[in-house]
Amino acid sequence: MMPCFRPHNLCGDWDERCKGETGTWGRVKLKGVPRYAVIATGAGPGSQVKCAPQAVWNAVVEHLNRLGVRCVQVGSKSDGVPTGDPIDRRGTRLPLVNRLLKGALCFIGNEGFLHYMAYGLGVPAVSLFGPTPMDVYGFPGNLNLIRGDGKGHVACPLGTCFWGGGFAAPQNWARQCIAAGFMTEGDDGKPVPLHPHPLICMNMPLPEVAAAAIGDFVMARMGAFKGADVEGLA
Repeated sequence: MMPCFRPHNLCGDWDERCKGETGTWGRVKLKGVPRYAVIATGAGPGSQVKCAPQAVWNAVVEHLNRLGVRCVQVGSKSDGVPTGDPIDRRGTRLPLVNRLLKGALCFIGNEGFLHYMAYGLGVPAVSLFGPTPMDVYGFPGNLNLIRGDGKGHVACPLGTCFWGGGFAAPQNWARQCIAAGFMTEGDDGKPVPLHPHPLICMNMPLPEVAAAAIGDFVMARMGAFKGADVEGLA
């Protein structure tokens, strides 16, 4: 299914987040970086549970470094910076982000706005999915990643807390995991929280799994698919 698109001033929202920041190509363009991927670790204001944990980004950036691919980070200045020394282009206005995307092997980010930009530019992308439904927002040709339960379902027993899950916007599903308010039975028979981490979605892929899949995707983009090993992956 092709992703739907709700009328919304997303471009304006992006530029508002980067207001007063870098708007000159001379300060943004890369020098001596022949192979790079653009990454964005954030997902906009009020979208905490749409963001992959820092450990995921650390694993991805460090693995791509080992493959000889630099990561160029865009987004808000407040977005967390992964280990592995990505090239910092946070605070770059949208038109210049698009110029960076056009020269990139791919874009990697939490499911969101920049995937629409990349798709329109013909740039392959990786989407890290959490609370939003992959069958609605996953673009064809992209690497769409979500954590499963081993039985053909997403890891969260509630499925998605977006439209399909029946949760309304006032419930702040994007700021805090709703499953954290549910209880289940622990090994000792006593009730325990279904999900003890309210700011992290259970559906987010594991760090080593995400890094391995993204590494293979990038290597294939370079015509050198090797199934490269990821440190820490069993």
